Amino acid sequence: MAYGVLEEIRKYISEKSCLYEREFIELTKSFSDARDNYGVSVPIYFSKWRIKKAESAYLKIKRKGRPYKTLTDYGGMRLLCLFEGDMIKIHDYLLWLFKELEYELYECIIYNFDRRGDMYYSLKKSEEEHFPGHFLSSDSKKSGYKSIHYLVHTKDDLYIEIQLRTLVQDVWCELEHALSYKNGSAHPHIKKSFSLLAKELENVDDMLSYLQDLDQKELATKIYSNEDERPIFYVEYESDLLPKCFSDDGELSKAHDEYRCIIEGAFNSKNTYQEVRDKYYEICGLIKKKKFFSELLDYWMSMEHAYICYGELMYEDAIGVYKELIVKHPDRYCIYYRLGQIYLNQGRVADALDCFDKVGEILDTDKDKHILNQYRIRTLLAYVYWQLGDGYIDLSMEEIEKAEVIYNENKNILKPKHYFILINNIAWYSLERYIISSRDKGDAKSRVAADRFYAHVVRRIKILEQNMENNEYAYLAYDTLAWYYYQKYRRTKCLVSLGVAKDFTLKMGAKVMEMKDINILNMQTRHIQEIVRESEEMSRLLKQKEVYKR
Repeated sequence: MAYGVLEEIRKYISEKSCLYEREFIELTKSFSDARDNYGVSVPIYFSKWRIKKAESAYLKIKRKGRPYKTLTDYGGMRLLCLFEGDMIKIHDYLLWLFKELEYELYECIIYNFDRRGDMYYSLKKSEEEHFPGHFLSSDSKKSGYKSIHYLVHTKDDLYIEIQLRTLVQDVWCELEHALSYKNGSAHPHIKKSFSLLAKELENVDDMLSYLQDLDQKELATKIYSNEDERPIFYVEYESDLLPKCFSDDGELSKAHDEYRCIIEGAFNSKNTYQEVRDKYYEICGLIKKKKFFSELLDYWMSMEHAYICYGELMYEDAIGVYKELIVKHPDRYCIYYRLGQIYLNQGRVADALDCFDKVGEILDTDKDKHILNQYRIRTLLAYVYWQLGDGYIDLSMEEIEKAEVIYNENKNILKPKHYFILINNIAWYSLERYIISSRDKGDAKSRVAADRFYAHVVRRIKILEQNMENNEYAYLAYDTLAWYYYQKYRRTKCLVSLGVAKDFTLKMGAKVMEMKDINILNMQTRHIQEIVRESEEMSRLLKQKEVYKR
């Protein structure tokens, strides 16, 4: 029996399948590595590949009237990204990768992009850099969805077609294909409807790009704030960890005291970390001169060296020292805490939280550690978890309540300032937990939880207000109280509460520009804007009602 063309295609695909699979596995690994690169991550959301089925190839050659060996899409890949703007970065990466793999770029076609737009210009510029003289084609399709198609030729004489589009565009394409095509023929009415809806698809992608832009601006603010993030306090050494020479030797003791004063000055921007480093080198010189050597001295010098690197924003140098110290001293919480801070500044959230978990574990098992350190670290961990978003608010509450226990057990050691900041923080995180829980208006259980959290907020706010009078740190609580009374107004519609909220925003306005943390500054500014806007709107409505009464 003679084989037909379909059987020939099956045999042809069978012979090529292993080569295609090997190529696709290598490409998929490259895409995965690029996506997971901490330094310059390529925003590839998802990749998938397929080898064309014989039946599909047969129907295509029948439609096109071409020999089956001339088809160039037996091997195909699809890359998806979340936002249209991500396509520029992925396009640049793909062109670079093609050159690395010694692929020939046969075609690069962009579909349904405006040739006069910035997107087209950026795509064309990348192609000119990687493949000088290659022509970037543009075309339109009636379907309306945007995509970029690449056709490459490998060293194994394989043609691979790669398509790049957004996730939204891909869903649209798949739905159109599933509903429009039956056995290779297009249903005219459905296809026409998809064509008419193309503008709606473009609007969805544009809106997602707009939201991404807002998110990137907020992220840029955080990065700007974090990239210059230095230590905000000095972690004191426990008595059994501070080398005895700093108390026994008069000259070293004096130098160490001066070193600590310079560090305090660095917190207040009176001194630079270069001055801290200079004093550190002076102390190291004295230690060498006097021939003081011990394991504790080695620990102190390494910790201070890493601390200064951190202060000078030499993060990688500090990380290297801290990692070496962890091997030698796996039970010392300060190392993990500092390492976690640096990871957080670098955006390595999972690594940071892993370090903070270790800090909590060590402090929970040994409560005899330095009290002020414990209090500060618990307070800062609560702040870190709060910054990470809604899903971490319970951890934030857990840490701040542990700080409260430490304070209550050590009132003779900690100062009144610590107490006021503590109760303000507890009130704030409690308020945040209530706000987050109140967003879920689904079942009765959620509403009961929100009511319980609100009652907890009211109790904490009452304690905070009792400590406001004649307190030099009262200004720290203006935002907490303003936001509380605004939420109370939203809950009860009591205009008196809105008025109190506005009064606190006016007080806060005089202090807000003194805020050093740009993330907190932005948050407080948003609070002021929302409260004042609501107050002005209510005033307008009340005046309007008065006019109607007349």
